[in-house]
Amino acid sequence: MAHFLTWVPRGVYAKFVGTCSGSDVLRALQGLSGDARSDEIHYAIFDYLDVDRVDITDSELETFAALDIGLAYSLPSLRVASVAADEQLLELWRRFVDLEKLPGRHGVFPTVSAARDWLAQSPPVPNYLRSGRFL
Repeated sequence: MAHFLTWVPRGVYAKFVGTCSGSDVLRALQGLSGDARSDEIHYAIFDYLDVDRVDITDSELETFAALDIGLAYSLPSLRVASVAADEQLLELWRRFVDLEKLPGRHGVFPTVSAARDWLAQSPPVPNYLRSGRFL
């Protein structure tokens, strides 16, 4: 499957097309976190609207949650919105949010517009390092 990262002021937009595998999502996460521009972003939108097949295991989902918890240390103000119309994908990302246990950091939405509204209206993510969340 193809995924494309588009960097914009204060954020990144990741678009997934075709079959979505765990390795595709992992490459997108690595592309985001491994880029020097990530230090300046406050949001990421992961758009799965053009995905026609999902191949992500529970183990991979746990890996994504662990990676995101690590990202909370280096990018504490980053908020992530996952967008999907497919109920299987929506449920998958809801499970991810449950695993991650970082309130307000990740939202799941049926449209990009709803995701953008959430990102614009929601309060900043708490700094988990200062709050003692990881201590």
